[in-house]
Formats: sequence, C-alpha cells, structure tokens
Amino acid sequence: MKRIPLFFIMASHMVVDLSQNILPVILPIQKAAFDLTYSQAGLVATSLNVTSSMIQPLFGLISDRWKTDWFISLGILWTALFMGLSGLAPTYPLLLLSVTLAGFGTAAFHPRASMTVNYLSGVRRGLGMAIYTLGGNLGFALGPIFAAFVVLRWGVQSTAWLLAFGLPLSLILYGSRREVAISPPARSSKAGRIEWSKMPWLELGALSLVVALRSWTYQGFIIYLPLLLQSQGINLKVGSRLLFLFLLSGAIAGLIGGHLSDFVGRKR
Repeated sequence: MKRIPLFFIMASHMVVDLSQNILPVILPIQKAAFDLTYSQAGLVATSLNVTSSMIQPLFGLISDRWKTDWFISLGILWTALFMGLSGLAPTYPLLLLSVTLAGFGTAAFHPRASMTVNYLSGVRRGLGMAIYTLGGNLGFALGPIFAAFVVLRWGVQSTAWLLAFGLPLSLILYGSRREVAISPPARSSKAGRIEWSKMPWLELGALSLVVALRSWTYQGFIIYLPLLLQSQGINLKVGSRLLFLFLLSGAIAGLIGGHLSDFVGRKR
C-alpha cells in the first residue's frame, strides 16, 4: 500500500465532497433570498446530484480508454470553484448553473480517483477503499459545519473560501500525477467486446438499484433537514451540527465496513 499518495487522494476526496455538501446550509439562505418554493430548492439539489452522479459512468469509460490522470486535480479545483461561486450567485438561474457545473467536477474526479486508490492499495483493497471513502464521508460531514462557520460569520459570499482548500490540493495532485499514473490497458476492439459480454449485468444492476434507493433517502434527508428545522424556528448552526453527527456516523461505519471486507468477504 502506497500510504502517502493514498493520503492525498483521501484528502482530495474530502475536499471535493466537503465542497459539494455546503449546499444544505446555503440553500435555506438562498431560498429566502430568492423567495424560492421547496420544489425550486429541491431542483437545485437535483441539478447538482444529476451532474455529479448520472454522468460518472461516462467519465469512468473515458478513464478506462485514455490516460486521464489530470481528471483528479481538475475535478478538485472545478468543484471547489463552482460551489464557491454558488454563494455569490445573484439570481436563481445562476445558482442553478453554478451547482450544475460543479457536478461535472465531482463526476470527473470520482471514477479516476477510485481507479487510483485501487492501484495504490495493493492487496489491501478493502482497507484502501475504506480510507478513500472515509475522506469523502468526512467531507460530507464537515461540509455543513464549514458552511455554517463561514456563512454565519461573513455571509453567504464567503463560500468562495472553498478555493483555499481546493487550489493547493489540486496543485499537489497535478504535480504528483506521474506517481499515481495508471495507463489504460492496451486491448483490441475484439477484446473489448469480450469484456463487455462477461460483465455481470444482473448483479451490477441489482447493486446499482440498492445504491440508488439508499442515495435517494440519504440525499433527501441531507438537503431537507436544514429546511425543515428552519421552518420550525431552529437556526442553521444547530441544523449543521445535527447533519455533522449523522454524516460522521456514516463515515466511521464505512471505515469499519471496508476494513472488515478484507477479512470476511465483500458480500458478507
């Protein structure tokens, strides 16, 4: 296991997901500022999740076929930039555009970073993936805390501080891209067709359905809990702390589960 490169990938995963998960805290503020309905507020979250998740297979396919080590560093910077701009958006359409574009950075980052973690982990793939996932879960947990800290002190425009985290890590990962480089395997079109035919589509589809249903519940809870608490007169600081506890629990459980998978098997 290559620990130092793996640490930086974990840290970058934390920054990407932290950037993305400031939305539950800034959304109630933007909802009030732009006089949005709950449907309009939900559309903002949907726009981010669609671009950050639905197009990931496309970026994964590109990473399988071409050398795209720069996807990691660009994804970090892109996500931090456009989520940072979400607090500066002067209108609702520009808010939608900002979070939609941020999703492309997340979508480019995750497949390539997952491939790199698999390579860096050696035989301890379960632990390596758990460490990588821990970074993302910590980012999700810290996102509301970070947003509440800066926004409640300096206003919603202070989301631009995300670049203070994203830019240095992006430069570090870009500078060390050769150390974590993975060349796509050379293969003929015939071999490519054989690999596609051997894919366990039924099992993959079932697993994807489970993940989709889990994410549906998970994201709905994350996005709407602060809005619900705000409607009951509970401030954003309390809401951000509750989200932090919820998401931190998931981060700890994910680390334990990944470590156990090396010993008791993935399916168990």
